[in-house]
Amino acid sequence: MKHTGFTLIEMLVVVLIIGILTSIGLPQYRRAIDRAKVAEALQLMPALFDARERWRVENGYQWKNNSICEFDSSGKCTKRYPSLTQLDIETKGYERITGVLRTKNFEYWFKDTANLCNVSQKAIVAFPKWGIGQGGRFIGVTICFDGKKICCRDSVGSNCGRLNIESCPGDDDGD
Repeated sequence: MKHTGFTLIEMLVVVLIIGILTSIGLPQYRRAIDRAKVAEALQLMPALFDARERWRVENGYQWKNNSICEFDSSGKCTKRYPSLTQLDIETKGYERITGVLRTKNFEYWFKDTANLCNVSQKAIVAFPKWGIGQGGRFIGVTICFDGKKICCRDSVGSNCGRLNIESCPGDDDGD
């Protein structure tokens, strides 16, 4: 009598092989997705920085005490931050408050929040928004652009290395 079909051992071997391949491929896939999302920041941060600095120069604002300042008649610095419409830059996000841009992947701050990055007060700062509901990935990560280079600060773990972005100078939390 001739039987056709697979034995239980053959089926278990196939399921085991598929499980091993999945366990290898899934982390690589997640890393590739994360890097693709970071590409948004790598492209948008220099554009935001240049637009903000161009706006500041064209309107006579100066950097003083870590803020963009407009001076009143008594010489007192009044904090002023440009809005997205003033920056005249096209983005896919929306402005949450003046000086803060939200996109699907990041929240960008082009205000004076760079003290979080240890770079300079003039940096553009981005906070990843993805992964918060996925076990807390990327909480504590700050990506900064100071007009010269993009760097990363991670107050929690080694997420900067996972995103392929080098640590900001002066960080001693050891990515």
